[in-house]
Amino acid sequence: MASYGVPKNLIRSLEKAVSDKVADEYRAKVDGAEQQTMRTSDACNLWRLRSNAYQQKAQSLELKMTLVETKMKQAHKAVANMAAYCKKLRHQIFGDKSERGASQPAPANPADSDAAAPKRGKKPGAKGNGRKHDSAEPEPVNHDLAGSDKFCACGGQFELTDLPPQESHETHFEERIVVRQHLRRKCIRRCRACGHLAPIKTAKAPDKIIPRGKYSVEFWRFILEEKFWLQRPLNRTREKLKWLGATIRLGTITNGLQFLYKRRIFEVIYEHIVVRSQLAELRHMDDTGWKVFAETEEKHSPRWCMWVSVTSDCTVFILDPRRSNEVIAAHLDGVSEGIIVCDRHSSFKCFAKNNPGFTIAFCWIHQRRDFINLQIGHPVHHAWAETWLARVDALIAQNKVRIAAIHQPEQFKVEDAILRKMIDEMKKNIDSGLIDSSLSQEQLTELKSLRDHWSGLTVFIDRPHVPMSNNEAERALRDAVLGRKSYYGSRSLWSGYLTSHLLTIYATLEQNGIDMHLWMGEYLHACAKNNGFPLPERDLQPFLPWNYKQTINIPPTAAPQPASQSTAESNTNQVSITISILPQQEQHLPRPSP
Repeated sequence: MASYGVPKNLIRSLEKAVSDKVADEYRAKVDGAEQQTMRTSDACNLWRLRSNAYQQKAQSLELKMTLVETKMKQAHKAVANMAAYCKKLRHQIFGDKSERGASQPAPANPADSDAAAPKRGKKPGAKGNGRKHDSAEPEPVNHDLAGSDKFCACGGQFELTDLPPQESHETHFEERIVVRQHLRRKCIRRCRACGHLAPIKTAKAPDKIIPRGKYSVEFWRFILEEKFWLQRPLNRTREKLKWLGATIRLGTITNGLQFLYKRRIFEVIYEHIVVRSQLAELRHMDDTGWKVFAETEEKHSPRWCMWVSVTSDCTVFILDPRRSNEVIAAHLDGVSEGIIVCDRHSSFKCFAKNNPGFTIAFCWIHQRRDFINLQIGHPVHHAWAETWLARVDALIAQNKVRIAAIHQPEQFKVEDAILRKMIDEMKKNIDSGLIDSSLSQEQLTELKSLRDHWSGLTVFIDRPHVPMSNNEAERALRDAVLGRKSYYGSRSLWSGYLTSHLLTIYATLEQNGIDMHLWMGEYLHACAKNNGFPLPERDLQPFLPWNYKQTINIPPTAAPQPASQSTAESNTNQVSITISILPQQEQHLPRPSP
């Protein structure tokens, strides 16, 4: 660098001063830039933190939104299900009670449906069957001419010549309370040959089912029939007796029934029916609710269950606080195999899982009812459900045709082939429907139920003697349901068990075609002769329903009649007052005025 005569020292100092100044300027700029960078970095970090926080909040909100949407979908589904359930309940209350023809759509014009509906009864102009009379022996009642019919218009009296009387019949019914005064002969006995004086002897007292009780066997038969056969509350029965002339305390009736339970009068019959029921291969089983207002160590709720098991000639009712497979296992204790026709309750499935020897046949009527409920609750699926109802109805009808030809091997083979083809087509429809994306969740639920229960629903194919429905058990439970609605269950354990015993006996007697009124009278009289105790095994056998029905055509032994009342009999202080509901010509109590 040219100095142009300027001293080098000066030049160096000037250069140093300039460089220092520039360096300071640049240093200041660098410091400012560094500070600005630090502020920018801090700001970036701050915004980055805020961004991360907002992103986390957005993710949380998205998750909450997903949960809310899921809950909304579940709520909409629950609302739809509740609406369907309400429609089902309204249909049960106000709709048709029968499921026959339930799949048919309602006609637009009611007049058209009335015109197309088939007329019931005989055709107009058809000859009737004539009036039928009861099998009871007619009791003649004579009717004379009225007084005015015996005189002529001129005032003279007709000469009457009798012709064969004009006959007509009517069935008369008579109810009354009879008080029997038993006059038992009491004698001093002296031998006419030797003059020996024997102790005083009194005629035997009438037999009573409750020793030293004031009511007859017929009275207790009436109470049992009213309560356990006709399912009427004891209060109503007591009111009826009151207006017939007998005021009886409710506790007296209750104590008498408890006495019969403790003496095991009916339990011995019940045990034989249970044992015979266990020997059957095929049985129908079901259960219904029953209230027992008595707390036990195992059960504090009044909600008990009344189970029923129906076989070919026995119907058994089982009262138990549980609704589980343990009740079924206890009833079938010692039985290793068999077929149970039932609904789709989990207790039967669990029992079959624990007992491989048993085959569970599910009820097609319950499966069909699901499609009816789908029609009622979700009208949008009416046509789809109608198609499946038609398939089920056709299957049931074809099985009836097949069963009708069971004694014709060739025809049975043809009908059986048709049935199996229908089953295969239905299975294909189920499989194709389950993979159809256009079906709703409600439709898929019905198809999944068919698929899950398919093995139990098709038991009848290879075993024609197995019915497709569980109607036998459903019908058997009707009396129990009527009793539950009428008198609301049982107030004690003994009352509940006595109810199950007598429901079993009456149902089994009816199943075997036995006159329940006649059987109960004969059995109670036999127990009364045994001093109010159950009959021993040898004497009990003729009263078992499957043995008793063999002697139905044999005239039953006449019930013991009260001793004749003659003027020679002496009226002692030991007078037994009994009440019986019998149409006998005896003194009866006057009916009280309202």
